[in-house]
Amino acid sequence: MREQLRNFFSHSLSLAEVSAELFGIELQEAVECWLGHLFWISMLAIFSGLVGLLLSVLLLILFWDTHRVEAALALLTFYAAGAGFAAWRLRQRLVHAEPLFSASLAEVRELRRMLDRDRRGEE
Repeated sequence: MREQLRNFFSHSLSLAEVSAELFGIELQEAVECWLGHLFWISMLAIFSGLVGLLLSVLLLILFWDTHRVEAALALLTFYAAGAGFAAWRLRQRLVHAEPLFSASLAEVRELRRMLDRDRRGEE
């Protein structure tokens, strides 16, 4: 009986160790993925803002005397389209992202099934 208890706790600790290690790896991957998203969002915001600002100033200066309203509307349309595309692309990345800790959860479910199967076999 004592040996069985020792084996049970030994196996339980081994399973907990594997689950914790898998959880840690998945957490690290999730952090790296989100940092990548954050980096590209930042780059998009910085460069889009700079290009938009400088292009707007240039076009409004060029067309100030003749077509200032049309130039402003064209800039507005272009920036709205760009913002819409960026929002669509970001939403696609977020919707199709893998759920956090899916491998850890699958491993825990598999362990639970194994323990339930072993428990039913002992009864």
